[in-house]
Amino acid sequence: MDKSYKRILFPAQVVDNEDPWVLGRIRAYPVDQTIKAALEAFGFDEKTDKWGPKDPFIQTPLLPMFFAQVPLVGERVNIIYQNSFYPYQDQYYVQGGFSSPMSLPYEQIVAANSFTSQGDRVAKTLKLKNPDGTYQNGSSKGVFPEPGDNAVMGRGTADMIVKSDTVMLRAGKTKRLNTNKQPIANNTRAFLQLSDYNTKTVKKPTKTFLNLSSTNQQVLKLVEWDIQNLENEYNMFTGAVRLYNLKPVNKTLSDNINFDSNLEDVKSLVFYQPFIGYSFDRAVKFINDFIIGVNNGQIPNGPVVENQFPFAYRPSNPNRKILVSTDLNLNPVVSSNATRFVNNVTLNSGLGKESYRFAIVRQKNQVGKPLKLDIQEYTPKDVESSYGTFGGMGADTLFFLSHLSNRPVDLEGTIYGITQDDLIDKILPSTSSTVRGEELIMLLNVIVQFLLSHVHAVPGAPAVPVGTDGTSANDILSQLQNAQNTILNPNIRIN
Repeated sequence: MDKSYKRILFPAQVVDNEDPWVLGRIRAYPVDQTIKAALEAFGFDEKTDKWGPKDPFIQTPLLPMFFAQVPLVGERVNIIYQNSFYPYQDQYYVQGGFSSPMSLPYEQIVAANSFTSQGDRVAKTLKLKNPDGTYQNGSSKGVFPEPGDNAVMGRGTADMIVKSDTVMLRAGKTKRLNTNKQPIANNTRAFLQLSDYNTKTVKKPTKTFLNLSSTNQQVLKLVEWDIQNLENEYNMFTGAVRLYNLKPVNKTLSDNINFDSNLEDVKSLVFYQPFIGYSFDRAVKFINDFIIGVNNGQIPNGPVVENQFPFAYRPSNPNRKILVSTDLNLNPVVSSNATRFVNNVTLNSGLGKESYRFAIVRQKNQVGKPLKLDIQEYTPKDVESSYGTFGGMGADTLFFLSHLSNRPVDLEGTIYGITQDDLIDKILPSTSSTVRGEELIMLLNVIVQFLLSHVHAVPGAPAVPVGTDGTSANDILSQLQNAQNTILNPNIRIN
């Protein structure tokens, strides 16, 4: 027996989809030329027998007519024979695979073979997702159905998505489908969404709070201290402290400058103060007094320092190299002395030892990265267990949104559905209640009746509160006070 009889699916190329009976049938030639030749051998004439009872290439859709899915000419289908011994009888088709969802408008059979055994020589299209499930372009998220959701896909930019509690009908979800470009969600699409929310989010009164955060500022000055004879064992140290101005460049921003930063090309000497033969304690005090002087705006026996904040302090480059050295042959006296100095040189002895190595003084006596204080508002939300629906028509709350309104609604990030947060934060503030026509007419009638029937006691005096027909100003005021409930409908909203 021919091995082909053991096959289940037979790939074929559509050559005609204009079924005279409009039943969704197609004519397709099997890719297997042996089968095609065998079918043609039954005395079939392409000119006279096409779509007739002798046509062996007619395939009926396997899906019922309620799901219309007729492929285009040139596309791939998979043929299923009811009886493989009689492949020209009772044959059915299902739409073949695609190489990309961007190919939905049309794809030739050669490209459609991309992910089949015949596709090893077919160039692959762009991937939409990374292996971890994230999108290569975040703006593509939501254009196509997500795993677990049901959908009916159109040939272009329209589809219907059915999620667990939401149905969406969309048109223009992206501007176009291009196999060479990542799809971009279109925020101005046409859509209809019906959702059932198991919970209800309710806004609470807005609260104001202060937010303190770091800010990337230009460090203006740099203090570097240096011990020239760390190898001495006689408690007699020689060194200097230097004050530099820093150029306003990227490397001197507070987020970029640190203990190891190379600043040789961006610093210029302002003041230099040496010391010779000082004891350890005296040398530490000398350096600390210099740093404190910069902080206070007056270096002892030195100049006035203005516009010093923020400034940084640290050891000199030769001293820093010793502190980070991993050389096992390094003189232990040198290493010990360097460590003692770096652990004691500081603006404030209450700081942690890491700040002794390097610190940014953001303002007088305050060490750390520069800060900014923002006044922010926060609107807390409560989630209530209640039933609620949202939809374009026939739901608890209706929204009619125009993209061309002078009050446009920000629909960024809603391509795959409008969430409750979107409703609360974006749509509600940009929409207004609709008006109940009959109730508005009643209010207008009262106003007009009072205008027509009112009188004045004397010329120039205010109107008498009650008109000649009995209509009163209190009637108008009463209806206006209730207008929020009677005339306006806050659950049907427009922008």
